[in-house]
Amino acid sequence: MDGRGGARRVRRHRGGPARRLPRRVARPLRAAAGGRAAVTSGAEGPGRGGRARRVAGVVRVLVGASAGAALLSVLGVPAGVLLGSVLGAALANRAVPGLSVVQMPRGVRVVGFVLLGCVTGVQLEPAALATLGHVIGPLLGAVAVLLCLNIVLALVLVRRYDVDPMTAVLATAPGGVSEIVGVAMDRGARISLVLAVHSVRVLVIVLIALPLLLAYLSASS
Repeated sequence: MDGRGGARRVRRHRGGPARRLPRRVARPLRAAAGGRAAVTSGAEGPGRGGRARRVAGVVRVLVGASAGAALLSVLGVPAGVLLGSVLGAALANRAVPGLSVVQMPRGVRVVGFVLLGCVTGVQLEPAALATLGHVIGPLLGAVAVLLCLNIVLALVLVRRYDVDPMTAVLATAPGGVSEIVGVAMDRGARISLVLAVHSVRVLVIVLIALPLLLAYLSASS
């Protein structure tokens, strides 16, 4: 009698909880499982959504840059492709309210610099290098004078406007916009300030100084 009763109690103890839990135990377990599922889905959702937003932002910037380059090229603006792409990308990235600001992925930047290097490298000729050897003295003198002026401007930015030295040097350094911005990205400088200074420099030279100089040379010749 006791053996059979003990066996029944053992079967209930082993099989009962697997078939049906008591209500006071099952409810907290179901609530905990639902909470874990909600946390998991919440963690996965924003990741996918954030990736999609980043891709959409990159596409938006590329479209804006292409539109700006095409517009200034059609208008005949000097260096319109470069200036138009800079202005178009800036407008597409920051001028639209409610859209997040995009930072270009490193892979896109590397591909862009490689293409820029290819476009520049194929233009070099041995004859140009030979000519450079004949004017190397005046060229180095002009570069030295320009660097001294840039150092003075960098010191003004650092001491009067509280700009960090790395950003001040790169903002006033001579060179192309893309090259200087690339160095600024690698060195951790303030990209916005460096790009703003060089964009203004290029705009003033291309849109004002060069047309006036070319007009004067044409009139004098």
